[in-house]
Amino acid sequence: MGYARNQLGMRGGFIRPNPYNNRMLNDPAYEPLWAEAQELDFSIGVHEGTGGMPATGTDRVQGFGARHIVSHTLEMMLASLNLIWGGVCERYPKLRSTWPERNSATRASEHLSTGLSRSGASPWGST
Repeated sequence: MGYARNQLGMRGGFIRPNPYNNRMLNDPAYEPLWAEAQELDFSIGVHEGTGGMPATGTDRVQGFGARHIVSHTLEMMLASLNLIWGGVCERYPKLRSTWPERNSATRASEHLSTGLSRSGASPWGST
């Protein structure tokens, strides 16, 4: 991270929200990451990747699109919960982060609602 910031001029990087080796983002193993990110003013993006790591809820849906929506939404929620309730934000108050695609479920439901309203169909069946 120091090389990326100081030599390459990069201002941020990203990490997956999923548990890695059964460790959540508030695990003490991540403390050096948060400390250095704050010290270097290096923003950390939290972004799900749908695949390759355990993801909450993907076992309950079918198809890539559904797994994408579920994993992005739930893993981002759990990661933010762990960072906030796990005390990371308190210990590193100047830590900067970004959360792309954190509202995947909102976008999916908006898309579904728009498509249904255009077709004249009701999501609740006939009324």
